[in-house]
Amino acid sequence: MRVLAVSASLLALTLGTPACASENSPWTPGPGFGGVSLEFLRQSGDRFTIGTVLTDLPVDLEQTAYFLNISYGLTEKLAIDGKIGYSETTFEADKLSPGESLDGLADIRIGFRYLLLDETLGAPFTLTARATGIIRGIYEEGDLDSIGDGASGGEVTALVGRILPGGFALTGQVGFRGRVDGVPEEIFAAGGISWQATDRFGFYASGSYTNAFGGVDIGEPGFTPAQLPQTNEDLPTWSVGTSIKLFGPASLNGEFGQRLAGRNTTVGNFFRISLAYSF
Repeated sequence: MRVLAVSASLLALTLGTPACASENSPWTPGPGFGGVSLEFLRQSGDRFTIGTVLTDLPVDLEQTAYFLNISYGLTEKLAIDGKIGYSETTFEADKLSPGESLDGLADIRIGFRYLLLDETLGAPFTLTARATGIIRGIYEEGDLDSIGDGASGGEVTALVGRILPGGFALTGQVGFRGRVDGVPEEIFAAGGISWQATDRFGFYASGSYTNAFGGVDIGEPGFTPAQLPQTNEDLPTWSVGTSIKLFGPASLNGEFGQRLAGRNTTVGNFFRISLAYSF
């Protein structure tokens, strides 16, 4: 169960950084080109949905995470992406948490993107397929403030984008995620718009929704904490952000967003800062 998701908004890095620096981008970087970004994520939640019933938490559940994202173009159409990070959660609530904090290596993601349609070659939009493997991290699972579900798996995604006049761009994605050890399968979707206002400043907004199939609800008859990774978790989010070009191919990005009331998940705010460099 991802009480605090380490990827709170699916399109944040797509819209806020160069296209080559994000696994969520439909635009591939090209052979020999790529990007690296360092990401800091801070989230907090003061409410929780038990099933679909919204309730207040006795104390805030907080998460801090650090990620390294790498993308590299193998050919004109094919790119490889990787994501690795460390996360810590804090939830000092008697009887609801095993201790003051949990920390560890977050789930690792390694994937490939393949360009199917290219708007620069006359297609009405850019369309890219992505296949990603998920390697479970090293952390304690089965607690309300666990970093993740503790299960490996994979996902397939369709990424779409369109560059518009006036510095605007649209981006979207839809995908399917499956994992082992009884973690429910999920579908997810996201969409966003960005505006490159000047040579240095850009702005973006995005929204996402993740929906699990099956699983159990917290608090239903027979439920135990060991079933937390198998919960039916639905999560809507929104975010807004800005991107500032620093020097050469480097950019600084800031983002604020919210996790809205869904199903078996935390409700609260998050902010993200990332430093990206394309090559």
